[in-house]
Amino acid sequence: MSQKPLSYRGISFYKLMGAFFVVVFLFAVLTVGLTLHFMNQNNQATETSYAEMANKVLQSAPSMVAGYYQIADLIADIPEIGQLSCADTFPIEAQEAKQFWNHFDSVYHSTMSGAGNVACLYFQKSNHTMGLGSYSNDPYLSGEMTGDFGLTEEQWQYLITAGTQTRAFCLKTDQMSFGRLMLSKEIYPNVVLLAGITDFNLQNTLQNFYLPPNSQAILLTSDDRFISSTKEQNPLDGYLSFTQISSMADSKTIDVSESPYFLFHTPFAEGSVEQIVLIPNTIQDGQLQMILNVVLFALFSWLVAGGIFSYLFASRFYRPIGKLVHDLPVQDIDKNDPHEFQVVSTAVQKLYQQAQNYEQQLNQQNHLLADSLLLRLLQGELSFSDEVESAFSHVGFTLTSPFVILMAQPELSEVLDSSKSVPSLDTLQEILSNFLAESDYSCYLTEYRGLLIGPVCPPLGSESSIELVLRKLQEHIHSSLDVPLSMVLSEIHISHAEFFDAYREASETWEYNLLIGEAGTVRQFQSSHRLSEYDSSSVFLNNMRKLENCLQAENDQEAISCIRHIFQTLSAGTPDAAPSIQRRLHYLFDTVRLYLCERDESSSLSKRKDITPKKGQNLDDLCEELCDALHAIQKAEEDDPLKKRKIHQITQYIQENYQDPNLSAGAIAEQFHISLPWLSNLFKRELHINFLDYLHRYRIKKAKDLILQTKYNIGDIAEMVGYTNAVTMTRAFKRYEGITPSWYRQNPPVGQKRI
Repeated sequence: MSQKPLSYRGISFYKLMGAFFVVVFLFAVLTVGLTLHFMNQNNQATETSYAEMANKVLQSAPSMVAGYYQIADLIADIPEIGQLSCADTFPIEAQEAKQFWNHFDSVYHSTMSGAGNVACLYFQKSNHTMGLGSYSNDPYLSGEMTGDFGLTEEQWQYLITAGTQTRAFCLKTDQMSFGRLMLSKEIYPNVVLLAGITDFNLQNTLQNFYLPPNSQAILLTSDDRFISSTKEQNPLDGYLSFTQISSMADSKTIDVSESPYFLFHTPFAEGSVEQIVLIPNTIQDGQLQMILNVVLFALFSWLVAGGIFSYLFASRFYRPIGKLVHDLPVQDIDKNDPHEFQVVSTAVQKLYQQAQNYEQQLNQQNHLLADSLLLRLLQGELSFSDEVESAFSHVGFTLTSPFVILMAQPELSEVLDSSKSVPSLDTLQEILSNFLAESDYSCYLTEYRGLLIGPVCPPLGSESSIELVLRKLQEHIHSSLDVPLSMVLSEIHISHAEFFDAYREASETWEYNLLIGEAGTVRQFQSSHRLSEYDSSSVFLNNMRKLENCLQAENDQEAISCIRHIFQTLSAGTPDAAPSIQRRLHYLFDTVRLYLCERDESSSLSKRKDITPKKGQNLDDLCEELCDALHAIQKAEEDDPLKKRKIHQITQYIQENYQDPNLSAGAIAEQFHISLPWLSNLFKRELHINFLDYLHRYRIKKAKDLILQTKYNIGDIAEMVGYTNAVTMTRAFKRYEGITPSWYRQNPPVGQKRI
């Protein structure tokens, strides 16, 4: 029977194994590198921790012999010491000697009276020793120092010949149950203070600090004897001498009997004693062992996991590309095409295009949100906050200090009189933004009522040159588009809370330009631009603001009344005020035409460009023309089913989102891209109720159902219908129903039962 030839999948097994080996090898190299890196970091952190522990112990060194130096200073200040130090023969029976002894004994008991601690004085001139608890007894002549105390004659001579430099050594014999740190120093001319501090007192001090297990704190004297914080053998005994250690660096790694240690030391007692901290170096490299483990694990993974995976893929695995193609969330592709990878590639490209489109839509939404927030900031409807700053940052703008509010508009009247094309506000906005960016100015401009308006932030220190930059910008626009550009700006402001003030200054400057009939200028706000309350121009502007509010709220009847009132004030002007009346008529007609364009682009008035009164047309005719236009659009909107559909969409949205506690008139206005006055007017006109009453009544209706049909408590129900807490819902419930929710649950209406 002939052997079945290897299929392509069988051959690919070795290819897959090779590819898997490369992956495992790279992973192993990465693992080794990262492990070594973290091991080194851990070693460094451990060494740093050991050094900090040792430093705390070493800093305690002076305190262990502080009593000795304290008693030395106190004894040197005893008045009788001067007379006794000069005497050739010590006057034991003299009054001065007795007084000195009393002072000495008192000082000793107040400073070095610890268990086993001793102190005595040696007067070099009289060769007399005083101390060890006896006034008349000489400890040296009686043999206590060289006998019971354990000092040899050589050691005794070494101590009593000390000068102003401290001498020290460790004393312990086989007959002694404990050791002492012996110290001597000439504390007064011809007077030497000898002291012995017991090792268990020193050990208690050394043991007050935490050290890792098997660590030792050691006191080493110049005779290479030591006192340790533990009972264990000193590893340095016979290995390193006092001289060698004192010449070492403050910290060092050493090997003692093939055992690694961290050694830290510091001298004290005027260099006569070295305090040493020995910490076993338990940090094991383990790097070779770790590398070996990783290599073995990598080989095991390669042989087992890689082999199984490669075998299954090569011999038995059927690529589920068909299901993948079938489930692709992309339309307009041939899912029956046998070239599956080409289909997937095409689908990925389409998905990428969809992602780009989504990104563009998201960017547009961000700009819409930023535009809305900017207009609300300018109109004082909200304050600058972190949320507003975040929304601006999403469109690449950061409001810095200082800043001004800029208003700009091309003078279209000159363009319309010629055959030149009119640049769009979007084109103008792009040119303005790019020009200011090249001058290191940041800005964000949006279109509002035929104007470009927004904040401009000059570089720090160049606030005074902003008007000059705008004049250059004006020249650039005029030269590139051959369109004159009018710009006004507010004063320079620092605080973001002054946004509305800056907008008001820019608006007043813009109105001032309109009233004086200047165009194609750059003007910054001055207090002289602010009209007085009784000025005819100020009265006209106040009337225009009332008219704008009525138009914004689509209150057409009130708007018609405002128009008639404005024409009455115009008729009352002086005969020589014709130029001023002409400018105000332009302003009035432009304002009304702009609002009519926003509401109905087919309005006859919205298409009219020449508003100059023609021959035979007086102010009354113009007034009636404006009023007739408003009457016409009002009647057209009353018959428009789109209005009813809009209120239906809004109420449907409320019914679907009433549980959201953040649902408000402002949120609805932003969702449907309408103004708050328009929304309020729509509810009153279509439903004969204001927005807030409608929202509360719908929430109360849902709350009543939950109160009777569920066992939830009032607080939970309040949250379920969109109230922040039970108190808020109870107030609303009582306002609209006349009773509290609890009473309603206990006394359900007739025909309804409570669960």
